[in-house]
Amino acid sequence: GKLQMLKEKIKDSERTAELAEADAREKDKELIETLKRVKDYETGIYGLEDAVAEIKGLKKQLKIRNNEIETLIKEVNKLEFKINDLLDENEDLREKLGLDPKTMIDLTELK
Repeated sequence: GKLQMLKEKIKDSERTAELAEADAREKDKELIETLKRVKDYETGIYGLEDAVAEIKGLKKQLKIRNNEIETLIKEVNKLEFKINDLLDENEDLREKLGLDPKTMIDLTELK
């Protein structure tokens, strides 16, 4: 009677406890897996942050380089104007001296 019912209740409780344990083990596995995934994700995010920082740095360097190039181009253009002015002046002086504007002079003769 009563003893048998108690034994069956105990068995039921044990079965329920075993199922609960198995379920808890499964949940533990899922939790560990989820934590691992989160860690991987974070690592990926930090990797992304590094990449973004590197890209920003490279863009900054590129901007500096482009500014330097622009400055050099301006200087080259100025020098080109000076050279053209000097060539024009040289041609005028050669004409005044009665020399052919295009013929080169052997400068060793002048020394």
